[in-house]
Amino acid sequence: MRVSTLASDSPRATGMTASLAALAVEHARRASVYVICSHPSSCQAFRRACDELDYPGALDVDTLSGLLARLMRADSASSGAAPNFLVGGPAAGRAIVAKAARGMLDLTWPELRDDSIDLDLPYARRVGTLLDESAALIEWLRRNRVTPAAFRAACDGGVREFYGADVEDARIRLADPETVRRASRRAREALRAAEDVLRLQRRAERDLGILLARLYEEYIDVERRAAVKSEAGVIDSGIAWLSSDPSAAQRAFRGVAALIVDDAEDAEPALPDLLALARSAGVEEVIVAGREASAIDHLGGRRLCSAGDSSVPRFVRALAARPSAWRFADESAESDFIAQAIVDLIASGVRPDDIAVLARDDEAAGVYATLLAQRGVPALPPSSHFAAVADIADLFALACVCDDPFDQVHLLRVLASPLVGLSDASLFALCSDPAPQRQLSLEIDAAQPVRGGSRSAGFTRLAENVLSGAADVGLPEETRRSMSALRERMSTWRTACARLSPPDALRYLIVDAGFDAHWRQAQPHMAERFGADASRLARAFDHAWSSGACRNLSEAVALIEDGVVAPDPAVGVAGAIACEGVVAVKGTRFAHVFVAGVARERFPRVYIPRALAFSRTFGLIVRENVAAGPNQTAKFAWYYAKFGAKRRYLEGERRVLAYAASRGTVSTTLSGFGKAPFWAAEEDLLAMYLDDAR
Repeated sequence: MRVSTLASDSPRATGMTASLAALAVEHARRASVYVICSHPSSCQAFRRACDELDYPGALDVDTLSGLLARLMRADSASSGAAPNFLVGGPAAGRAIVAKAARGMLDLTWPELRDDSIDLDLPYARRVGTLLDESAALIEWLRRNRVTPAAFRAACDGGVREFYGADVEDARIRLADPETVRRASRRAREALRAAEDVLRLQRRAERDLGILLARLYEEYIDVERRAAVKSEAGVIDSGIAWLSSDPSAAQRAFRGVAALIVDDAEDAEPALPDLLALARSAGVEEVIVAGREASAIDHLGGRRLCSAGDSSVPRFVRALAARPSAWRFADESAESDFIAQAIVDLIASGVRPDDIAVLARDDEAAGVYATLLAQRGVPALPPSSHFAAVADIADLFALACVCDDPFDQVHLLRVLASPLVGLSDASLFALCSDPAPQRQLSLEIDAAQPVRGGSRSAGFTRLAENVLSGAADVGLPEETRRSMSALRERMSTWRTACARLSPPDALRYLIVDAGFDAHWRQAQPHMAERFGADASRLARAFDHAWSSGACRNLSEAVALIEDGVVAPDPAVGVAGAIACEGVVAVKGTRFAHVFVAGVARERFPRVYIPRALAFSRTFGLIVRENVAAGPNQTAKFAWYYAKFGAKRRYLEGERRVLAYAASRGTVSTTLSGFGKAPFWAAEEDLLAMYLDDAR
């Protein structure tokens, strides 16, 4: 294991990233090198650092899931994975859970038919919530490599560990004075649960554990055949494959001289397993670098990784600008301040792409991007978002209608979009029965539209009116001309799309429907981003199509809209200011940084404990109470108070803010609005920096 003390003065990468890049390039000139980064943004930062050194093609930079996916595809005969499977987006696991849960929803599982469990279970009356929370739990289990058998055993053991033979142990735990002191008012009510309530909670936890264990087993089976897999599933499956097949591990690491890990403070929990496999397969040098203070993705389930028997290398940290801090009355005043400060910087000669506005997450960053753009600042939306959200939604609707003209939900969007621009009155007329308007007219040999799927005529009136023109008589003359032109264009679009694959059909619609021409008319920095968004969207369609996850345009659109397939992050645009969530700039520095929205419930975000948590000692931790009394179970209240979950969460949020403040090399400005009430003073993260400023 290489342990080094290195430094760098690279303006866009931290000293650690630039130093590791130099090591990687040095090794890659002689043999292959694998580089593992924590996030896609970290991969981009590492590649930028390598670009400055003219790195050779033998250098592979990827996330852990990306590396394992590539190895599994390349050796599909051994791994059992399809050679074209796709690592999905944030909703990939939820989509697999929906398929795995079919036997539960139609009550065909033996556990639901032989009365071995009581159906009065937490979340049983809210199936969507149950599937959402189950997906989140299974994601955690896979990320931490907990097998279904181990999960089932821990659930059974956890019931006994917490409650005892009956509920005697639970009563002792719940009465612990220190735990009661730490608990919130609502949690204290839950801790006072009576014995009969505890027995009901114990029974519900046991039964839900049985159900979730079965769901987890079904999930593994469904995911094995899925064209789109979850990121955590790829990691778990990939490491399980390499661990069980030493010859496959030898093939995977053949010719690899070094394996380098950057940002190891935000590593996947399974990373040490891969490092051990690499060493066993003969990789001569394994370098792991990270700083505990830079761990910012505690909500993503990542953790500091040290490579087994060696310490994490220490690197000289590049100097960061001392932050200034400001508090404003509201969001508008804060945005005015940031916008004016950015305008002043640009007027002084600072390039816009040397400025960044950071927020706690991408959603908040998107808000500030909009507010700053309204104030004349050339700000871009987050790299995970699309810049023209409404246009992309119109494009998706058009694609779905070209695939199926009787998709009336998307047809309504097309009719109301700038493609047609119908008024509410015209839309109402098209949704109405045209018979009263046409009672004095008689059509001869009128062509009947062909309905998509098995929809009945009672639910296809809008589509029939649009396709046939039967309701045009009730429209203004100009609107009738628009509808006639739309029918001609739709016929052309449908004919063309029917001959093309979904990715090619999307590219065709972007150009022929005028989206591309419209985007080119925007300001230069936005036009460049619009073009980049179109390209990354088309690539996402390519991935979905090549993996076999979709059969037509509608299915491809659904995969993207639902987040099952996620487009690649956008890259920066020269002449524009990046507005990003903190995690999205991992490993990247800017000359001037504004950390915005440091306000209670935005930064830090609202703390919401997991509805279904898991402990290897105490098993399943369920929030919802099916017994009388408070809406949370006694075990849930005890667990989160006992282990100080909210305190640890706020510690993590303070670390995220400190990391964001370290991203500026020349100046860093922190700002927020409002003030936390006195009983939530610990959530006022800006206060410490304001005190320092004084």
